[in-house]
Amino acid sequence: EHEIDRPRIVRASMAGRRVLGVTRTVLRAAELSNRARFRAIEPSRHWLDRIEKLGVGRSRRRRAPKGSSSRYDDAAVSVSSPMFTWLKSVCTVRDPADLPVEDLPEIAVCGRSNVGKSSLLNVLTRSSPTKVSARPGETKALHFYSLGPGDATVVDMPGYGFAYASDTNVQQWQDLMRVYIQTRKNLRRLYLLLDARHGAKLIDTQFMEHLDTTSGPRYTCVLTKCDLVPPADLARRAMKLEEILKRSMRGTAEVLLVSTKAEESIHAFQSDIERVVGGGGDGKGQSRRRRDRRDRILQ
Repeated sequence: EHEIDRPRIVRASMAGRRVLGVTRTVLRAAELSNRARFRAIEPSRHWLDRIEKLGVGRSRRRRAPKGSSSRYDDAAVSVSSPMFTWLKSVCTVRDPADLPVEDLPEIAVCGRSNVGKSSLLNVLTRSSPTKVSARPGETKALHFYSLGPGDATVVDMPGYGFAYASDTNVQQWQDLMRVYIQTRKNLRRLYLLLDARHGAKLIDTQFMEHLDTTSGPRYTCVLTKCDLVPPADLARRAMKLEEILKRSMRGTAEVLLVSTKAEESIHAFQSDIERVVGGGGDGKGQSRRRRDRRDRILQ
């Protein structure tokens, strides 16, 4: 039997710890450098005024109610248009061959896992058709919802990035999303949701670059959870995102700020959706097919 060289093992362990310590120091310095560059950005008056008007941005004086599981309760959003009277589940699609008929204007929401897609869709119409979970990756298919009395369709897409699922399942979801985005003829707009606390991460910018290579619709970036970020930092996030979008082929120039706690921000999001789908939800100018579908939903 060979004798164990304990001194050598100890020396190797100490050397490994030193290397790990140096690596951590370098990473910490890089993080501080990035943070310093972020803080050096001067928030524009345009964004600060817009943040104040929308009622978003974290306020030091606001406190969560005792016993509350979330920081604040979701806003009691008033209905700004008949289009937003409800959000009704239509179907769930896991295979591109099962995609429904393209008979209504369609929008889709996408983003990293746990970015707040389900919460935003629920508050959009003061309904709860989508399941909200703190566990990333719960949306495992394309979920189709009827928006209002047959005026448009909203699609909740699987989150990209981290998910509690096998690599095979994640690949299937990604393939489904790719086919949907590239082939869906009535898809008017993709709303790309980004967590305002972190801004556009590497996986987000990679997804944007992928969208630029597709023949799909244009996309609009939406910063979510804006009630959790101080106004100055929120303005900086929006400004950095604007710079990224200047290099994008399919991204719109506008950046939307939303919070499920701020009614004005939800109304601004609703207005953008109305403009994109091209209707006010009153049924005027709709084709016979759209009217027939609305009648079937109302029955």
